[in-house]
Formats: sequence, structure tokens, C-alpha cells
Amino acid sequence: VRYALTPQASAYATLNPDFATIEADQEEINLTRFELSLTEKRQFFLEGQELFNQRIQTFYSRRIGDISGGAKMLGKQGAWSFAALSTQGDLEESVNGANYTVARLRRDVASRSNIGFLLANRSHDGRNQGSAEVDANLFFTDTFGFTGQFVKSYGAYDRGTVAFFARPSYDSATAH
Repeated sequence: VRYALTPQASAYATLNPDFATIEADQEEINLTRFELSLTEKRQFFLEGQELFNQRIQTFYSRRIGDISGGAKMLGKQGAWSFAALSTQGDLEESVNGANYTVARLRRDVASRSNIGFLLANRSHDGRNQGSAEVDANLFFTDTFGFTGQFVKSYGAYDRGTVAFFARPSYDSATAH
């Protein structure tokens, strides 16, 4: 179900969606310690997905298995863009019975820059784990800019819970 709240904002809801109708992924063998990144094909997760994409990926919708229900809200109001998604996995399944919630707020600054905040949480068996992040894409002039992200995770682990990315840039017709 999709409902247009305003011309720039929409709410979505789904109940017991049948993801079996989606084209199957081609099988890949992974012999590395890094997770494979598969393309999202499920319609409920596709619209608004670009708002959750950052350099350090804190939300990956393919980790969410079959769901019994979900809700999503996407929109833009002036300089603000927002996206929120919450899904409930099948409660009878021990692994997929988790609740996933992710929210993103982004503010356009000046003509080409933006600053954003993202919170992603997974709740399972009364435990919460996830991450909070702040990111910025700033362009000070036509040639000088900065892209950065700071992520703090929380949950069962107390070490290695911070990540960051910083990239100043200079782009002109003759140099990068």
C-alpha cells in the first residue's frame, strides 16, 4: 500500500509480502572474509534506497530476510530529505524474527552540499544493536570540497565500534 501524504512525501506499508516472485540471485562462491554485496531486487526496499547509501555502508537491506510486515516513509520538505523504514521478521524464525529499523535525515546546505544523519537498529531477543552516523558532502567552491562520515556502532561488542572516512578534494580542469 502506498499513500501520498503530500506531493513530496509518501507512506508505504506491506503485510506478509511474497518475495518468492523476485528473480533469484546468481549463486556466487565467496572465499574471502568479506560479505558479498548483492543487488536489492525486492520492490518494498527499492524506492528511497539511495538515501541509505553512504561510503561506509551501515544499512544493507539484503540482511533482512522474509518479513511479516513493514512500513516506510519517504519525503522531501524544503531543504530536508527524510526516509524511515521498519520491518518485522517472522517471529517463529529464530534468526529472521528480528525487527529492523532505519531512519535517515539529510539537510541540503547551500547549492550543492548536504549534511546527514542515519540511525540503524536491529532488535532481536530483547537486545538492540546497530549504528549511528553523521555524514557530509560539502563543496566550498567549484574546485574544493570535502566528503566525510563518522560511524559509531553499539551492541554486544565494546571494541572496534568507531569508523570514519574523510576525503578533502580539489578538482579543476588540470588537476585532481
